[in-house]
Amino acid sequence: MKRLKFLQTTTLVLFLIGQFGTALNAQPCASTDPSSPLGIVPTQESFPGGPPQCNGLAGYRFDPVTDQTYTDIYGNSITITVDNTGPCGPVFTWSSSSGIVVDLIKVKGGGGQNVDDVNVYDYSGNPTTTDGNLHSPLNPNNPNNVYYGLSHIDFCYHYRLSVAKTADAEFTRTYEWSVEKTCLGPSTLTLA
Repeated sequence: MKRLKFLQTTTLVLFLIGQFGTALNAQPCASTDPSSPLGIVPTQESFPGGPPQCNGLAGYRFDPVTDQTYTDIYGNSITITVDNTGPCGPVFTWSSSSGIVVDLIKVKGGGGQNVDDVNVYDYSGNPTTTDGNLHSPLNPNNPNNVYYGLSHIDFCYHYRLSVAKTADAEFTRTYEWSVEKTCLGPSTLTLA
């Protein structure tokens, strides 16, 4: 009987650890959750309204936010892939072609203006062509403590210059010259 009670108690403890252990070890969601794999920690700002604010850089806005690719007139592209199944809310992965250098990504949540509802990821010191787990800030009005939905995403970028020159390393130069003989002394010679 004691052995049966021991087995029942052990089974109950293991069941409770299995049920609640994962929840106890889960990390809470935060606006500053870093991107992955680069670990870029976003800063928050308010959405000023209007088109992408890129301070002299080229910019493109993904709106609505769905899996899609933007291609510019030069054939360079930026692709986003959205995952709406994460425990903290929607996240996305991005990639760009080698001709584009992404400087900033601004991820707008659904908070409205004059609220810190934009996460800004600064890649200016980390040139890369891909990163993931980007998200909007945490929605303080959501009791589940998850990110805002993705309203739109602004990419601020510049172009990577690619210059090529083909040089012919061989050169043939032709010199034209001639030798003339003239006598500067008497025109006759007498030998004795």
